[in-house]
Amino acid sequence: MRQQEILTAGTSIWLDDLSRSKLTGSDPHSLPHAPGMTTTHYAPLAVVRLNAIDITEDEAAIDFGGQLTRFQRNSLWMRDLSPSQSLIEAAANLFTFLREADKSGAIKIAVAPIPIFGLGEAINDRLMRASAQK
Repeated sequence: MRQQEILTAGTSIWLDDLSRSKLTGSDPHSLPHAPGMTTTHYAPLAVVRLNAIDITEDEAAIDFGGQLTRFQRNSLWMRDLSPSQSLIEAAANLFTFLREADKSGAIKIAVAPIPIFGLGEAINDRLMRASAQK
């Protein structure tokens, strides 16, 4: 029986073909996915409302470039992913702000529109996953 060496964090693990097939299955579509590839990757408990142009009183708000600032007094909690509209800064803040908004006690999280180009595509993809039905 053929064996395969797998290196993980400086440790070698040997798996024979039989064990590997039991772990991953023989169907390539049944292979485990990385957490970021699941439909609901970091789906908060609160409902996530995308492309929000306003905020209701029961919502936390995640802004981008000050689009929702005029509604700040309506919001239970509010942060701006990037006041300067930097997609790099927005990506760096995204999951921290989602966790904070979820912990704020709001039952909904309103997220301002994020541009859909460059890094914005990845941010929007993560937001779609966060807003997926649980």
